[in-house]
Amino acid sequence: MLLFPFRAQIKLHQWPVMTIAVAAVCLLIYAAQSQSDRRIEAHAQRVCAEFAAAGGEDAARGYRFGRWTITCEQMLLHMHYDPRPAQHLEWHLDNLTRRGEAAAAERLRAQYRAFAERAPAPLTARLWHDRARFDPVGMITSSFAHGSWGHVFFNLIFFFAFAAAVELILGPVLFLGMIVALSLGIGVFDHVISHWQGDPIPSLGLSGVVMGMLALFVYFLPRAKIRFFFWFMLSFGAIGIPAWLVALWYVGWDLFYELSRLGGTTNFVAHLAGAALGLALGIGLFREKRHWARELVEEQVDLTQDESWLRRLNGLMVGPAVAGFAFLAGVLLILLVIAFIQSFWLQLLLVAPAVAAGYYLHRSRRRDRPTRDVYRLGVEALARHDYGEAIKHLAPLAQANDTRALFALGRLYATASGAQRNEPEALRLYTRAAERDHAEAQYALGTFYADGRGVAANPLKAAEWYEKAATRGIAEAANSLGRLYENGIGVSADREKAIEWYYRAAVAFKKTGRREDAEAVIRHLDSLARQYPAVLGLVTRLRQTLATAGK
Repeated sequence: MLLFPFRAQIKLHQWPVMTIAVAAVCLLIYAAQSQSDRRIEAHAQRVCAEFAAAGGEDAARGYRFGRWTITCEQMLLHMHYDPRPAQHLEWHLDNLTRRGEAAAAERLRAQYRAFAERAPAPLTARLWHDRARFDPVGMITSSFAHGSWGHVFFNLIFFFAFAAAVELILGPVLFLGMIVALSLGIGVFDHVISHWQGDPIPSLGLSGVVMGMLALFVYFLPRAKIRFFFWFMLSFGAIGIPAWLVALWYVGWDLFYELSRLGGTTNFVAHLAGAALGLALGIGLFREKRHWARELVEEQVDLTQDESWLRRLNGLMVGPAVAGFAFLAGVLLILLVIAFIQSFWLQLLLVAPAVAAGYYLHRSRRRDRPTRDVYRLGVEALARHDYGEAIKHLAPLAQANDTRALFALGRLYATASGAQRNEPEALRLYTRAAERDHAEAQYALGTFYADGRGVAANPLKAAEWYEKAATRGIAEAANSLGRLYENGIGVSADREKAIEWYYRAAVAFKKTGRREDAEAVIRHLDSLARQYPAVLGLVTRLRQTLATAGK
């Protein structure tokens, strides 16, 4: 079964500049690695050709190890790319001598001496992480180096699928910091495990960071779907899979391959460490960003077209693929249980990050509890119209840029009576909260600009803030935005966009149980959407679900 991710179903409101930059750096670095490798390979070919010309058939003969025969060129490159080539050479010479092939050992010594005298230093060796020694620089540079064009392309496709959303949530600076932190954390863990396992093979590639980005993506948006191209027997197409299930799938197979030792030279320890560290960083550092990240989940509906035949065909193809996926998931679970029981060190591998994540979660909750209590007291005072008490609790939190407190204090100054009412101050507080992606504050700010409260009326700014709030699920904002597009207020009149936003408003009103508001929007949609059969069908189904919910 083939599953190939190509994008996350999220709203990218801006270009993921840092994600694209990381991808470009990886491509440029591997291009330089490839050029360096070609120079070394050409030198190995020249040395082997010279020995073959001078020594005849014996000099051209390869070296046999078990069932394998390794050519002169392969042997030279094999040793040259080892972190300790001199020791590796001595091991091969000793092996050949013990097998009674002293002449072959001397020939190999002479060939490697001639090769090493003029061989260029491999760029890859300067970038990889030598797991046998503690090398922080190598831990970072190895994340951007790769072993082949296929390696780099596949890593970057997976990286973009998950990292673009993480960058949108964290911002480019924090996002870059996470890449560095993941690289260092994975490298340290890998260094320790390599000593434990006695496995000094160097490591390189972005896959550990990719798994860390997947873990962060799942922490922020566990229910967001990742679009995959699938191919299972005779069925193929595209399917959206929830991010949490994607993470379990990849982590599960990484665990299996690491336990069973069937993964060849792939460094599954780095994959598992990246996933664990990404989750720990999300829990420990970014809990406050999680509440609004969910609103990035994309829920697009084509309002002007009926369902295409291609989409219906894809729906038919999905059934066999889901069945195959479920079967493989069951097999994986059985294999993991068996392997886990047999492997004590992996239990420690899982327990350590789980304990760390639990500690960070506990500590962050303890740190957040006093803030929550103070905010609750402020909101309760605001509900009693005890404005002085509310300001006493909320003002310090607002000064610390707590978005909830900024919005609550803005609402106080916007709705209070008498001397406490201060619309310019409410505008300032709403702006600060809205700039920190507080959806209700964005809607409130839109109404201020639409009505000219505390500021000159500006329908264009109102539309901008309404759209930000509407995309985060605020029904009133979607309804207001639909009205602006319908009447061409601050934006160009556009009936299709008006219909889209009215439809979103109706759905949001329905989800929050506001039946009367939803019915009012539906009635208005009926009058606007006569020439759009697909819309009328959606509205009919929406009305039916609303009626069913009310029974």
